[in-house]
Amino acid sequence: MMKNLLNAVQHQWQSLQDRERLILIIGSFIVALILFYSLILFPWHRALNEMGARLPTLRTNIEWMRVHSDALSNGEIRNQNPDYKGQNQSLLSVIEQTASRAQVRETIQQMVPTQNGQEIRVVLEEAEFSKWLNWVDVLYKQYGVTVLQVIAEKEDERPNIAEIRVTFTR
Repeated sequence: MMKNLLNAVQHQWQSLQDRERLILIIGSFIVALILFYSLILFPWHRALNEMGARLPTLRTNIEWMRVHSDALSNGEIRNQNPDYKGQNQSLLSVIEQTASRAQVRETIQQMVPTQNGQEIRVVLEEAEFSKWLNWVDVLYKQYGVTVLQVIAEKEDERPNIAEIRVTFTR
């Protein structure tokens, strides 16, 4: 069957005039270029532009974390605003409400309060790291919630996506 098809195409090609063959060759080349651009080059270029646009924000976040990591781990930076939101709410409900507003709630797989209720361990899977950072910033600045421990593992092949394990306290 394949041989018959190949013979039919070959017969059709030989029956064309030289001018028609040239038009088919040039047209096939143009179609191949269009397909190459639309299926490979354009998506690749768009992804590079998106990553380039996010890069300054991510660099700023990393620099902030580097500057403040020692002070946070040594306990030098403390919440000093006594007028935090949600003072009468439990830490669990504050985390739940703010996670929904920060659009990270759907990535939370587990929330476990410690025995004393002062700490909450949260596990997020396939979370957008930039959204998570914004959420933590809101928790810290508006609710007085600090991060005791965090482990973030980047997902393979997906920029800005991570599995995050974090312990919050107030």
